[in-house]
Amino acid sequence: MTGCVFIITSYMWKQYTHDKRDFTAKMVLVMSIIDFLDAGFKLFGTLGYTRPWLCNVQGFVMNAAGVSGVTWLACMAFTWYRWIVRRDDDQRLHRWFRTFCVVSFVPSAVESLYLVAADKYGPAGFYCWIGDAYGTSRIYFFFTWVFAAAAGIMTLAFLVGLDVYKRQKSQDNQEAARASSLIFSKLSAYVGIFVVVWGPCIVNRRLLNAIVYGGVVQAVRRLVFGVDTRGSGTRMTNNCSELSTSFIRDDVPGVTISVFATTFNLGEGNAPDDMVRLLSPPIIMHTECLHLTELRAAVKGFLERCTHTTFAEYSRDIGSKNTVLGYHGFIGIAVFVPETDVNCGKTLNFRTSNKGGVGFAFRYLDTSIAVVSCHLSSDSKVVGKSNMERRNEDATLIWQSLHLSGDAMGVEFPSLHHHTIVMGDLNYRLTRFHASPHEVVDLVAHALSQKKWPLQQRLSAQSPPDSSGMTILSSFPPVPQLPLAGSPSSVSSSHHHLSSTPPDRRTRFHRRTVGAWTPVLKHDELLMCMEDGLAVITFPPTFRRLRHTSLLTSCDVASAYSLEAANGGGPRVPSYTDRILYHSLADVEGDLECTEYRCHESIDVSDHKPVSCVFHITTKAHRFPLPSPPPPHALDGTAMVEEDDRVRDVVLEVPDDGDRHWLDRASMTASSYIELCTLFPLPLEDIFAEQRKLHQLAASWRMGLVGGSSADGRSKYLNHMRVPWMSVREKGVVHRCFAQAKRHMHIALDIRGPTMSLGQCALSLDAAFVKLNVHMPFEEALSTGGIKAGVLKGRVMFCMV
Repeated sequence: MTGCVFIITSYMWKQYTHDKRDFTAKMVLVMSIIDFLDAGFKLFGTLGYTRPWLCNVQGFVMNAAGVSGVTWLACMAFTWYRWIVRRDDDQRLHRWFRTFCVVSFVPSAVESLYLVAADKYGPAGFYCWIGDAYGTSRIYFFFTWVFAAAAGIMTLAFLVGLDVYKRQKSQDNQEAARASSLIFSKLSAYVGIFVVVWGPCIVNRRLLNAIVYGGVVQAVRRLVFGVDTRGSGTRMTNNCSELSTSFIRDDVPGVTISVFATTFNLGEGNAPDDMVRLLSPPIIMHTECLHLTELRAAVKGFLERCTHTTFAEYSRDIGSKNTVLGYHGFIGIAVFVPETDVNCGKTLNFRTSNKGGVGFAFRYLDTSIAVVSCHLSSDSKVVGKSNMERRNEDATLIWQSLHLSGDAMGVEFPSLHHHTIVMGDLNYRLTRFHASPHEVVDLVAHALSQKKWPLQQRLSAQSPPDSSGMTILSSFPPVPQLPLAGSPSSVSSSHHHLSSTPPDRRTRFHRRTVGAWTPVLKHDELLMCMEDGLAVITFPPTFRRLRHTSLLTSCDVASAYSLEAANGGGPRVPSYTDRILYHSLADVEGDLECTEYRCHESIDVSDHKPVSCVFHITTKAHRFPLPSPPPPHALDGTAMVEEDDRVRDVVLEVPDDGDRHWLDRASMTASSYIELCTLFPLPLEDIFAEQRKLHQLAASWRMGLVGGSSADGRSKYLNHMRVPWMSVREKGVVHRCFAQAKRHMHIALDIRGPTMSLGQCALSLDAAFVKLNVHMPFEEALSTGGIKAGVLKGRVMFCMV
């Protein structure tokens, strides 16, 4: 009980001093409460032998606490697995807490109540528990849980240890080795304690938890000897550090790659044999079909035969072949890239999915790219009714629920990656002005009659900036006020779009509704929902087509479209439902160019036509070191971080006067519940991302629950922090973190209420990096869930300390 009291009081003291407590501390606190109850009722000893009611109470509590305890230990091991292997952040770990409570306490309570009803409790040696006469019941109702938990803990510990070992080998430095050694020792102690003493652990687990988690030994050493057990600083390096600042030169162009992106909704049909001949590597491919595996195998085989190069395939899909249950096949996305590029260190970082979208995030040299494939809601069968609002809600849900980076900390993926490509059957229709199908067909026929299609649809290098591509960025005046905690949401009444951009960045994106296709595009719902940027569409609507028809061979436009929905569903307007959109962070917009945007009219096996884009993506970094001159800033151009003198400070200040942003309209009461969350470095800009979690876990176990304040130990490895908004307005915020010394980095800012994000953005630090220790003004658009939220203004300063 002494160990339990130690942990509980330590946790409460941290709460009293407003010190931060991570999820592990919360889990250990619950474990200590369970153990305290178990040990407390053991103090009654054999008093229950002559008091049946007390015997039942003692037996119920001890059995429930014992089963809950071993289950909770398994949940704690599962937490390490989610944290290290699955890369969950602290916010997502907290979502598991309720599940852990249900799994740990509900079965044990139900089982223990059954034992009361069955009159199974009785003398058990030194206290009342499952009676000695019911040995079989002990095996079924208690020891089965112990063995199952032991198996689960050993399996999870093995998986965690294996992942830690792989990360250490990939980093190959002293810091990673030291952190890994500590993690291995703690894992070994945890598993050893459970497996070797799983019987006596019911008695002595309280003290063992205090030693393993609570930091009793460290606390005593600090108290008696004044020894800081955190260890001395060592150099943190990375064997993939060829992306150092000495390889980033503004006077020398980076590497430019060409990426072919395509989307095709095959429905329940089969892909034609000649479809793969339209592709060129590397490829990002979104497909909706029943036979997805076969199609991907055909694509990969074609690429390898044509290029005589081995390709790596990364894929993700959702759906089913079971059409009886209402499925129409799979929604899938795949990336095909030569293995020579993968072996050079460009790695796929994360992939995820939800009910309507799947996505990847990966890095090529220093450039991070997110690709998302989705299918938004189609129109209902009610004649004349558009589901545009539902499509907007689907897009918002995908934006908020897809986590493409392990340490996203609630920041939406377009703000975490340099470039984002979104493709799929978005289902936006040509019904903006409620035109009939025949009116749209006449407009398409008129456009075709002007001989503007088919063309080799490449965007000229001499084209004006407005031909740079179809973009996710959008903005609408006036700025809607954000919903605050406890107030009705304003989302439903505000303009929906996919992101936002401040007025001074709109020069790149101008609506391209000029020329022969202007009358058609004016009816597009998606253009209405977006600010400007759409690459020049110079092809007919791709949906809803009649199979085995092509406008390349037919003069009658109406004969190529299905203008009536089946089963009396009403008129069906031809539309551009298959779309490819892209977005870039503001300071790297010029590094992504759409050079070709077209549909493939000759493919006629579906009621959709495939649509493709060719993107040219330019990196800042180079594959190999460049000769002098040195980097154009007065910094040590190294990819190393000294534990004592390479700490990076990002200082943010939000002015309390001058131009006031949207939050000034919020009441002071509401503002007191708002926090600013910062994330730096972004996960795919952080070469130490794989190593960072090792340090966090090692520091958490080394310091224990009483290991000092959040300013020491663990915090120096954190890449995120939360600060009350009122404090930000008054004092600003200093985000301090170890990071690689290089340019072209960003910090993600997320203004959060108690239950939701009020607005977030990615702020470029390049100007502040060039002018160290100088406040640089910034003005950045805020968005949440693809809805414009306002503009954040302030100053930022970058320091090396």
